[in-house]
Amino acid sequence: MRGRWSGRLSLGWFAAAVAVGIVAMNQRAALAAWAYGAVAVCAPLLMVAVWCTKCAGRSCCAHVLPGKLAGRLSRGPGPYSAADYLLCGLAIALLLLVPQVALVRQPPLLALFWVLVVAGAVHVRRGACRVCANEHCPAHGAASPRVSGNPHPE
Repeated sequence: MRGRWSGRLSLGWFAAAVAVGIVAMNQRAALAAWAYGAVAVCAPLLMVAVWCTKCAGRSCCAHVLPGKLAGRLSRGPGPYSAADYLLCGLAIALLLLVPQVALVRQPPLLALFWVLVVAGAVHVRRGACRVCANEHCPAHGAASPRVSGNPHPE
């Protein structure tokens, strides 16, 4: 499964992992779960603003929604700076690390969270990265050569 289906599916896997994190946190502290929910909304928006806006392939983004959002922002394509790496890494770290305290206390939810994260990452690498036009991304071309012809096989 490649292209847009893989990009959409990867976002679904990541959203499901965040939902598991919220559920785990809500069982111990509802306010913390709400705070993580806010982080789960803001962190992807930060990633879009920092990373996706510099992507030359945002008009044909395999993830669809991030590409459309990035197209509405004014930053142009180009190489990523140290600040871009830092901010995007911070957003990812917040999404992955904040719920860990609650998840460690609930091993089945911990396992489910990481299975969903890994499933999302696999779909990004094996599908979305294969058709991505962002030559500035460190993952560009790492999965396999770009598919010729239709950039988004369904």
